Formats: sequence, C-alpha cells, structure tokens
Amino acid sequence: MALKKTAELTDDQVSAELAALDLEEKRLRLELLREQVERERAKRMQLIEAIKKQAATILKAQQRRKREQSACSHKKGGRGRENILNGNAPEFSIVVQTEAWGETYVLCTRCLKEWRKPLAVLQLVNPLKFKEIVKKDKKAYIAALEEFNAATRMMTDNSPSGSTLVEFRQGFEDDENAA
Repeated sequence: MALKKTAELTDDQVSAELAALDLEEKRLRLELLREQVERERAKRMQLIEAIKKQAATILKAQQRRKREQSACSHKKGGRGRENILNGNAPEFSIVVQTEAWGETYVLCTRCLKEWRKPLAVLQLVNPLKFKEIVKKDKKAYIAALEEFNAATRMMTDNSPSGSTLVEFRQGFEDDENAA
C-alpha cells in the first residue's frame, strides 16, 4: 500500500495498517527471540563440551596417577641408577599423620598415595549410617580396611606426626611457666 498522509486514510485503512505494523513487529520480535535462544543454546553446548573435556582430562590424570601409585614401591632410597625413581631401601618412604579429630592416615612421599581408614569420619559423626553402609558392601569395606592396616604396618624410620588443638598439663614446676 502506498504511503498516504494519515489524514487521508479512512478508519479501516488506519486499522489495517496498524494491524500490518503490529504483525511485522511481532515477527521481528520472534526472529530476535529465536536468535537469542540459538545463541544461548550454542553457549550451553560450548559449556557442556568444555566440561566434558575437563572431565576427560581429570579422568586421564587420575588413571595415570593410579598407575604410577600402583607401580611405586613406596620405599626410601634410590641406590643405583635403576632405583633412583622407585627406591630400594628396606624402609618405606611414608608419613603417618594423625589429624586433630583423631583420624590417622598414611602418605607415600614418593607417589603421594594416601591410605585412609575407610569411612573414618562417618564412623565418628554418624555411627548408624556407618553401620548401614558397611552392611551393604562389607567385602569392599574389609578390603579397604585391610589395605589401610597394611599401610600402617609399613616399616619406616620416620616419626609419626599429628596435630594438637589443646593440651592440658597437670601442675607447673614453678609460677614463671604459668604465664
């Protein structure tokens, strides 16, 4: 329709032109909304792909670390060129650490493998839940507990370490130490 001055249009023509403009505006809004949705979907897909890539990288690193830890002798020393990386001393290269809350764990200083008593914290915090979990998979719990106990029996000349939050002593030698 050729553009006429608004004064020259009839009421029906004005209504028709308004309806046509309203429809065009709605189509443009719809087109913009579709483009926005498409951009958001593309962003989401990029994020999902990045997360998948990160997860794959983490999984590979965990698998590599597990292989390295299973190949480690956890021994001190390195006498001879062939033993530099894996140690061949009779003592184990481990640290036994006791946390302030009482949990003890063993750490190999060569490969950083940790042995922790399975479900130790849960056992302290929620004994009923601990019993329920152990009952469901007793074999896995016993295997993990045996592995932890074997690690705690490894011979080493390192001294165990620990944390102390508060230490109470009974009496003092003299009053100068009390301050």
